[in-house]
Amino acid sequence: MKKVLIMLVSVVMLFSMTACSSKKSEEIQEPGIENSEEKASVSSEVPQKTDGYEYGVTEDGYTIITNLDTSKDVTLTMAGWEGGPSETDNLNRALELFSEYYPNIKVEYTPSADSGEGHHGKIMTMFAADSAPDVFYCGSSYVHNFADRGIIYDITDIFNEAFSLDDYIPAALQCMQYNGRLYGITSCNVGPQLYYNKDLFDAAGVEYPSPDPGKAWTWDEFIDAASKLTVKDENGKVKQYGFYGLEDSELLTAYFNQFDIKYISDDGKEFIATDDPNFKKIFENIKALRTEYGISPQAAFTESAGMNNVQMLLTGMVAMFVEGSWGMEETAESGVNFGVAPLPVMDGGHSATWGQAHIHSIAANTKHFDEAWALLCFLGSDEYQLNMVREGLWTPNKTSCYEPDVIKIWLTDNHPDGYDKFIYYFKDYSSIAPQTVMGGEAQDIFTEECQAYFDGNEELDSVIQEMRSKIDGVYNDK
Repeated sequence: MKKVLIMLVSVVMLFSMTACSSKKSEEIQEPGIENSEEKASVSSEVPQKTDGYEYGVTEDGYTIITNLDTSKDVTLTMAGWEGGPSETDNLNRALELFSEYYPNIKVEYTPSADSGEGHHGKIMTMFAADSAPDVFYCGSSYVHNFADRGIIYDITDIFNEAFSLDDYIPAALQCMQYNGRLYGITSCNVGPQLYYNKDLFDAAGVEYPSPDPGKAWTWDEFIDAASKLTVKDENGKVKQYGFYGLEDSELLTAYFNQFDIKYISDDGKEFIATDDPNFKKIFENIKALRTEYGISPQAAFTESAGMNNVQMLLTGMVAMFVEGSWGMEETAESGVNFGVAPLPVMDGGHSATWGQAHIHSIAANTKHFDEAWALLCFLGSDEYQLNMVREGLWTPNKTSCYEPDVIKIWLTDNHPDGYDKFIYYFKDYSSIAPQTVMGGEAQDIFTEECQAYFDGNEELDSVIQEMRSKIDGVYNDK
C-alpha cells in the first residue's frame, strides 16, 4: 500500500449529528419517484455500521481506510452519469488510483446519459429487484425520497470518523442532509454566476463589475451597464445584447435566495413561495430586461443563433451571461478575455446565489458496505474535487479549501483575475438550490410555467396561480 502521510486514528466512538438538523420546510420527498409505478418495499430501519475504522491520508491527498480487510476480492458496482469529458476523466483516474490502494477491489462503473428521472427511476427499480449498484450518484433533489424509502445508507454515525461536518459549506451540507441525518457525500459545489467579456466592456467604456460578493452590482447598475453594452446596427436591429440567461428556470431561482423566500409549508403540502411578493417581482424584473429595456433576448436565442453561451460571448453577440460555475472551464478554453462576478442584486434583496451537487451514496442493501464506504471516503477527498476545481469546472465544498493558502494550491490560469475574491460567493453567500427543495416533479411544473410566462406571453398572475395549483397537487398526492 502506498505511503500514508498522517497519523492513523482508531475510531471507537460514534457521533451524534442531531445538532445539524435541516429545516422542516426543506423536508419533502421527490414526487417524481413517489408516483412511479416501480416502488421498492423496504424497511425504513436501515442497519447502522458500527465497526471502527482507521483512516489515513495518502501522499496523493486521498482519504483511505487503512485497516480494511483486503484478503478477499470484491467487485463493487457503481452508477452515475456523464458530466462532461473532463469530469468523466477525473472519475476514471480516481477509480484507477483507488484500485492501486485497494488491489482487491474492482469497481465496475456504469454511466448514464440521464441525470434525472431516468437514472433515479432505474436505481429504484434495481433496488426493488435487489440488484442496485453498491454506490451511485444521487441527485440532491432525490435524497429526501430515497432516504424516506430506505434506499440509501444513513452514514451519519461514521461520517465524522473520516471527515469534519463543520468543514462543509452550508449548501453542500444541505445537499447531504435530511432530517438531520447524512445520506451521502458531495464531492463539489456548483452554482450560478455572472460571466462577462472584458473586451466588449472596454470598447463601451463600461467599468467591470466587482468580483467581491459584498460589492455586487445593484439591479439599476446592472441595467445601466447592459444598456450601454447593447449595440444596434444601422437598421435598428440588435447585433450585440448586453446580457443573456436569466429566463432559464433553473438559474433564475438564485434570486429566490436573494430574498430568502421560503418554498414549502411546514407540513410539506403547499408551495408557499408564490405567497411572497418578491416571487412575482423576480419574474417581472427578469422579463423586463427583454420587453422593456431591450437588453436581453429570449431564452431560445442560443438555439436560433446556433451557438451556446460561451460562443456568443466569444463572438460578441452578448456581453454578459448568467450560467453555472460549471461553464468556466469551457469559457477559459475558448480564449475569450472574460471575468466573473456575483449576480446583480434586485432592490430589497441581498447578494446571494445557490449551490448544489449530486452526492455519492451507498445502497442500503449492499453486500459490500466496508468497500463501498472506502470508495465514498476516497471520492470525498479534497484532492478528488480539487482536480476539477483547478480546471474551473467545480467550486470547493469545504471551508478549508477557501483558506488563502489552499486557494493558492488550486488557483490556475483557468480562473480569471479577481477569482480569489469572487470564490467566497459560494462559501458565504450561497444556500441550497430551490429546485433541490422543491423536488423533481415540482421543478418540472415550475419550468413549464416559467416557459408559459417568458415564451408564451401568458399573464403572470395566471401563471403563478396555475403553478401553485399544480405543485400543491403533487405535494398532496404524496
